[in-house]
Order: sequence, then C-alpha cells, then structure tokens
Amino acid sequence: MTLALEMEALRGAAGLQRRDHVKLLLVRGPDAFAVLDHASTAALFVREGQMWHTLFLRDDASIFADVYICGSVEGYFVFAEGPTEDELVKYLEMVRDTYVSGAAMTIDRLSLTHELWGVDGPYAWEVVATLVGPLVLGMPYLTMLDREPYRCFRSGKTGEFGYDMLVPKESVESMRARLADIGAPLDLREVSLAALDQCSLENWHFCIRTLPKAAGAPALTPLELQLQSRIVYDRTFVGAEALRARRAAGPRVRATCITSNVEIVRGQTILLDGQTVGEVLFAAFSIVRNEWVGIGLIAKSVAHPHVTFTVESGGAAISIKSRTPPLINNRSLHVDPHRHTYRTRGADTFPPIVLP
Repeated sequence: MTLALEMEALRGAAGLQRRDHVKLLLVRGPDAFAVLDHASTAALFVREGQMWHTLFLRDDASIFADVYICGSVEGYFVFAEGPTEDELVKYLEMVRDTYVSGAAMTIDRLSLTHELWGVDGPYAWEVVATLVGPLVLGMPYLTMLDREPYRCFRSGKTGEFGYDMLVPKESVESMRARLADIGAPLDLREVSLAALDQCSLENWHFCIRTLPKAAGAPALTPLELQLQSRIVYDRTFVGAEALRARRAAGPRVRATCITSNVEIVRGQTILLDGQTVGEVLFAAFSIVRNEWVGIGLIAKSVAHPHVTFTVESGGAAISIKSRTPPLINNRSLHVDPHRHTYRTRGADTFPPIVLP
C-alpha cells in the first residue's frame, strides 16, 4: 500500500497498525510507583485506569524515551518509544538502584505474552467500539478500559482519535479476523510507522525518531524541543540537575515548525538576512499539505512564527517559513461519535483539513 493511501485512511477513515516500535512493560510491586516517579520528568498522577504522558531522560537531560504510564490493579503499564526493551529494563533497574535502593519491584516483559495494536483516524472509535464495546465511546483521553481479552488505551499521536489495544498473543488471530469484518465497510487499512510519524509531524506531536542519531550530535533536551509541559522542575528524576542548569543558562535554540515548497533535509543551515540562525532537525514531504514540513532548530531570538528564512541547496537559496502548528484541521475535531458515522459521512459538512 502506498503512503498516500495510508494517509488517506488516517486522515479520513481509520488506520490499523501493530505497534512493534513501542516497548511494553508491566512494573509491579510495593515500590513500583516510587521507581517510576523517579524515572518520570512529570509527577505521576495516575489512578487505576488513568494514563500519564511523560519522558525518561539521560543524565545529560537528553531524551531517553517518550513514555505513557498507566495505573492498573496489576501494577503500572509502561509503553515507551526510543530504547530497546533491554535498554528500558536496565534504565528502570538503574533508577531503582540509584533513587529507591532496596525497592521491591518486578518488571514483566509484556512482549512475551502480548501484542500492542493501534487504530487511529477520525472514525477509529467506530472500529474499536464495535470490537471492544460501546463503552469505548465514552472514554476520556488518556484512560484505559479493561474488557477481556482487550485492554484498550485511548491515546494517539496523530491528532485524530487514537486507541491502543493490548492483546494476548493467543487472541491476536481472532481479533484480526473480527477487524477484517468490522473494518471492511469502514475502509480500515493497515498503515506504516512512516505514516504515523508524518501525522505526528503535521500535528506537532513529539516523535523521538526525529532526533539525530549521529555520533557527536547535540544533546537536545525538553527545553529546546518545547516539551516543558512534561517537566516538573522541583522534583528528583534522572537528568533533573542537568536540565535545571541548562534552563538557568537559557536555551540557545528552539524547535520551530517550518514549511517549504521545495525539498528540505536534515542538517541544512537556516539563514536569516544572510546570517546563520539554525539548522533543519528533520523534514518530510506532507502528502496532505503538498509541501515539505519540518522542524528547525532556530536561535531563540528569532524562532517566531510567520518569519521567512532561507536554506541553501545546490548553490540556490530556498525560502522556508516558520509556522504555528498544528498544520492540520483534524477531522476528529469535528466528528461526533454520537452523531456522525463513516457510512453517512457524505451527508456531513466539515471544514477543509489543511490549515492555511
């Protein structure tokens, strides 16, 4: 399937994906909360059935993992993007040994027993409610619904309705058969990680795969990446001291949304009035917007929206513009599960999906 068809599903219907890129742990025991609270950059306010979106940092305050933590009667589900499963387990063991010495904690690797599947899109709720049950329609964002054999988490990083389903391995085949029946009239399509990442970029959701991996690349922290909403500074967590020091010194650059009609690529120098003011951190072609969308690391003094910069490519100066994200008027903002359906969507009127 082409990326264009996958984007069509994610922006107009529903897309299904096996989340192999998400590492799954269940952290249990009397001290599980204390360990996770010291790993998390934000204070964990999670009751049973509630999720929290947070970060795990390295000692230098660079981002180790993009994390959801969910409370349950069994313990705490940890869904992390970035590290491998072994790296994630070692990280939590390091936090336990450093901050909660002697803690009673058990880490279960859910990949041995379960798979995580996700459904995203403006009509994802119609798919998941048919599969799991009508209570899905009333799920607030960042909550969990436990309905055998599924644990359904409402989350998502596409800007559209999003649900993750933790499924026992022995139930995956029957789930897929049911989804084939449920999804056929809803045009449910399997989508790739590249399609999900493109949605994240268009909606300005943080994606850890946009960070540079090359040796010697600058360590970017939540300060530069505009992720301070996930930080509580007067707490003790891995990387807190380094982050506070960098905050006191003031960040030099800020992640800024940029667009261009011409291809832009990672590492290009960004200029303003002939002076170097930053570089392109990441960029990809947006099929929905029919232009290039990217992240520029731009000097804080000029990292404002609606500024025209240039980048050099092949000896020519290419014009780029800084923008205020999101760049998509998500259909999910206008679809009401209690009033709309995919079948009758042709009779509904929605505003244009592309924001000017």
